[in-house]
Amino acid sequence: MEQELRGGIGAGAVRGWVGRLAVLAVLLVGSAAANARGSHELRYFGLDTFNASSRTSSDDLFANGTPTTGLVFQTPTGPVAGVYGPGVGVFSAGAERPAAGADWLGQQFGVGGLSFRYADAVDNTTNLTPAPYQARSLSLATTSVPGTALGLVDRQRGFNVLSLWSFSSLAAGESLMLGLGGTSNSVGTDGGGNYRDRLQIRYTANLAGTSFLNFELQSRQDGVFTRNALASRTLASLPLDLSQVDYLLLQLEREAPTAGNPNPGVSASVAFMDADYDAVNDSPVVLYGFTFSVLGTTFVDNRFSAVFNAANWLDPEPSLVPEPSTAALWLAGLLWLGRRAGRAQAASGGR
Repeated sequence: MEQELRGGIGAGAVRGWVGRLAVLAVLLVGSAAANARGSHELRYFGLDTFNASSRTSSDDLFANGTPTTGLVFQTPTGPVAGVYGPGVGVFSAGAERPAAGADWLGQQFGVGGLSFRYADAVDNTTNLTPAPYQARSLSLATTSVPGTALGLVDRQRGFNVLSLWSFSSLAAGESLMLGLGGTSNSVGTDGGGNYRDRLQIRYTANLAGTSFLNFELQSRQDGVFTRNALASRTLASLPLDLSQVDYLLLQLEREAPTAGNPNPGVSASVAFMDADYDAVNDSPVVLYGFTFSVLGTTFVDNRFSAVFNAANWLDPEPSLVPEPSTAALWLAGLLWLGRRAGRAQAASGGR
């Protein structure tokens, strides 16, 4: 039977299968790129700015069904409805929950969630995007405290900014971030704003699928972005069972300036949490957390122009597209099969 089977497959048949496999590979890659990609849910966002004489706090529970509303600032003169500024991409209908979630956060604090969906993201490719990919991004940003003269986060104030995400593993090329946008100090030759002080804490996976937590400082000049990595840790290096993690907390904070310390540094903190209740701290259980070293950089501009949360993807999805060396091996293997079948056909008289 084995001899009959080998003899019954001629070179023409093998070449036919090679062609079919090539077409199938193209179709698979194309359909994978068109398939829906993963979404990530932001559960809570909070911003607290302060100095020796005043404090302004704000938060969004993402439970009213409308992504662009729900942010409330508690100012010295009373509560003020917040305004989200122009972000990257637009959240589609149903992205935000219309009510509190069923978990402990929802039951205890009325927290819902805002889904950052790949389908809502738009092209955001820059010189930092690895070739041959294109970047897609979706962000939510707040740019000012409406109805007041209060700067969002300026050099005369301390701040504590945090985001709580539902934890999930990332596909290659994906990232989630909390950032403070640098103030635009001029208009670049490309028509966009130049800035020097964009701080961000990023949960990201590289092209090989390895996940990191990065603390970064970014600048933009005439359309060219520069990223300075301040600190980084891999998830694999953490003493943590990721299967137990329900929430990821990203946090940026700085003390209020004083006469003795007019420009305090900024620290970036990360905490992995379980949904179980911690009665002592009235919060989810912290499984593990750490703080990156305080940043001692002197900020050039007067204040951060925006606070933003963002999710990013790469097109096409790196895990679905073979590296050039892998593709070459596939092709070599298929050609070898074709040559082997041709020799077998010649040896058998073309049966």
